Amino acid sequence: MLVVVLSLAAATATGFGTLLTKAVVTRLPMWQTVGPLFLLNAVLALPLAAIADWQITRLDVLLLHVASVAALAMSTAAVFVLLGRGSASAVAVAQGASPASALVFGPVLLADSPTPLTVLGTLILIGGAVFPLRSAFVGMLGRHAVGLMLLAGAATGMITVLTGALVERDTDIGEIYFVRTAAAAVIFWTLQPPRDIRGREWPRLGVRSAMVSTGFLLTILSVQRGSVLLVQSVLATTPLLVTLMEATSARTAPARTTVVAALACSLGVFVILIGQ
Repeated sequence: MLVVVLSLAAATATGFGTLLTKAVVTRLPMWQTVGPLFLLNAVLALPLAAIADWQITRLDVLLLHVASVAALAMSTAAVFVLLGRGSASAVAVAQGASPASALVFGPVLLADSPTPLTVLGTLILIGGAVFPLRSAFVGMLGRHAVGLMLLAGAATGMITVLTGALVERDTDIGEIYFVRTAAAAVIFWTLQPPRDIRGREWPRLGVRSAMVSTGFLLTILSVQRGSVLLVQSVLATTPLLVTLMEATSARTAPARTTVVAALACSLGVFVILIGQ
């Protein structure tokens, strides 16, 4: 029960973070914000990193860190491209396909074998979340949108699976999150330096980073206490939460396709939870 509560709290924080990220990329040069956002995430993780019992000198842990950074970079790139062309709720639904990664890679990296109901729930998630939104992104062909949504979902789920593998090797939460975000900050800052981000924007970026960091850290805590597939499945409720938040904020009814996709995510989660 604690795992589900922590995962739902992570989903809520991530939902708010997604809305704030959409506001950031709408107002500022999109790619210039990525490096600063990750830098702020890393700074927020410093207190936990300082007291961590670091394992990065072990080769297996180092390789898992490298894979985690690569997955995070892919997920971030896909999400920001989608955010630049669609709503926060549509992007959140795209990430709702993430349990597929846990289903595929969980048995490989972890002792987390799927059941038939888990497979069914994951298929509902993928089909129900991705297909209805193929035309939800402005100026993007349907097949390109589907490809990016699948990439975002797969990379997001892979991050959670790799987190589970690091937890199994007694890697502390501070090390996991600091290494991941600091490395991503270096990558995106190098690729697109924030030349046009003024000092007055940093407090707003900090609020967004605090919310996203809360979601990530709660996710790691959830993985420390339960099944990766269960955690990733509960996190797939984020699209429904973002859809409700977005509609409340805009005081307008959400797009029908987004609602259908978000509900499909929730149905897939329900089936997966039954199969646990």
